[in-house]
Amino acid sequence: MSNEDETRRITPPPRSKKQGLCFRCESRAQYLETGNGPRAECKDVECAKYSCYMFKPVKPITTVPSNPGDERPRHGPAMISSREQFKEVATEFQLTLHQDGDNCTLYWVPKEN
Repeated sequence: MSNEDETRRITPPPRSKKQGLCFRCESRAQYLETGNGPRAECKDVECAKYSCYMFKPVKPITTVPSNPGDERPRHGPAMISSREQFKEVATEFQLTLHQDGDNCTLYWVPKEN
């Protein structure tokens, strides 16, 4: 095997423009946390689908300081900020859609009371 053949063999393929949705989806998060998911694809943690009719961005969560009284900023740069821990899934949010032509962005906003 020549150097040229060896280099060609280990060169990764060009990166696809397709990006999987599953790792950013509430259905996958629910499966990972509870073991229940709405579709078989949601339970297949070895892959991510780039097209799905069940996609919902992950719900926001509420956090609390791991060490109350820590002097460091709660959400500063890495290695400088204090540690946070999960408290609950934030329920007072609603999923909102922003559409600009063919582009759609789903995001969570606080519910108006």
